[in-house]
Amino acid sequence: MTDDRLAALESIGFTWSISNQKDWHQMFAELKKYYSEHNNTLVPAVFPSNPKLPMWVTKQREHYEQYAQRNIEGGGKTSQIVSTRIALLESINFAWTLSSAEVTWQDMFEELQQYRKEKGDYLVPYNYPPNPKLGRWVDNQRQAYKRHIAQNNPCAMPKNRITALESIGFVWSNKIKGVHPMESTWQAMFAELSTYKKENGDCLVPYNYQLNPKMGRWVGKQRENYKKRMDGKGCPITLDRVKALESIDFVWSAAKPNRKPFEDMVTELKEYHKQHGNSLVPRNYPMNPALGRWVKEQRKYYKLRLRGKQSPMSDIRMKSLEALDFKWSVTERQAWKASWDDMCEALRLHSEKYGNCHIPKVFPGNPRLGRWCDKQRHHYKKHIEGKPSPLTATRVTALQELNFVWFDVDLKLKEHRIAQMLIPRVTYSNLQRENTALKRKAAFNDSAAENLKQTMADVKKLTAEVEVLKKNLSDFEALLGDKKVNDHSSENDSTGGKISTEVKPTKDV
Repeated sequence: MTDDRLAALESIGFTWSISNQKDWHQMFAELKKYYSEHNNTLVPAVFPSNPKLPMWVTKQREHYEQYAQRNIEGGGKTSQIVSTRIALLESINFAWTLSSAEVTWQDMFEELQQYRKEKGDYLVPYNYPPNPKLGRWVDNQRQAYKRHIAQNNPCAMPKNRITALESIGFVWSNKIKGVHPMESTWQAMFAELSTYKKENGDCLVPYNYQLNPKMGRWVGKQRENYKKRMDGKGCPITLDRVKALESIDFVWSAAKPNRKPFEDMVTELKEYHKQHGNSLVPRNYPMNPALGRWVKEQRKYYKLRLRGKQSPMSDIRMKSLEALDFKWSVTERQAWKASWDDMCEALRLHSEKYGNCHIPKVFPGNPRLGRWCDKQRHHYKKHIEGKPSPLTATRVTALQELNFVWFDVDLKLKEHRIAQMLIPRVTYSNLQRENTALKRKAAFNDSAAENLKQTMADVKKLTAEVEVLKKNLSDFEALLGDKKVNDHSSENDSTGGKISTEVKPTKDV
């Protein structure tokens, strides 16, 4: 096909690729939407809501330049843009060429992103030695944004520039309390801390460190900023700085210097999962309280991440936890079930160690286990009475396999003694009287049971005697009936078998 024929077809808007035409119109619709929101077509180089749009806009300008060289300058270059597409773009005031100011802005925007990659933030000092121009440009953006907000004037700063800066997490205010604006200062303090670590073996710098008071205060400020980050509040400590400090075993809480790293806690969670078949570690896990608190913290960090706030819960940490069937949200029923299984396990260990499950409600050795055992007895009472109870038949069986004591007078006495021992200024006589009363009550119950047993035996004996009397009475009635029949037969024989019909007069009374 000759160049003349190509030109003729393209002059009437002929499209060489149908799929290309479909894609082009889809992108044009996206650009039109951008124009309606920003009142211009100056799409920034970084546009997270539609990453393909900036590149597409750039391509249209390149195609237009080729088109112009062919149709205006008479060159021989081929362009993918045709007159119909040019008309559509110009209908929304498409800028074929960028102004020098816009080009400069885009260049500085790219330099700012490069600064972020190297330093971890956008806190560029005003007189930044390697690139003073960038520092002044960043300050100009903040000033323009302030005018835009204060005067509600869109001309002070175009909306597309605001969108571009906010899309990369730009901080509009550089006045962050407690942080020196110079990144070099932070790096210098970090270097001093690294030296301290080599000399002393840790990063536990005292707040009032006499040899270097400034470093002691700086270390305290890092912990304070980290706590704000964990709470989801705005703070200047970036993830890069957190990683840098953790690389030298920095302790975020001076009160807990022995806190284990994330990887060690995951190992403990794996062991728990292996034993229990799940990762539902109770908050007050008696066998490993630190693991219970740690699991709760991970769920807290996950919620902060979902809300878009700063959180140490990274993708890698999420994957390592989810590999253990970790539940980010635990219902009350799930937590109660996990807690019950763990307490039953604690009871089993107690039984193995001491050979019994005689645990009273007040149990100094493990107060939580004592309260738990008491609750099981209350639940069991409801269970046998047919009332609603969380103690299922399966759990009853599990406890009975451990020879769990549901009720025992000696256990009650032991519980009472322990309770009295915990009360200050208790007298021995009072304790003795209470014990005596309980024993009398127990003896009375035993006596009543024995009396009831004897009464039942007497009733059984009387019942047997009544049956004998009934039988004798029945035999007597049978004999009496036979006698009457015999007497009647004798009378008939004496009269010759005739019955006398003579009526004897009765005497008047």
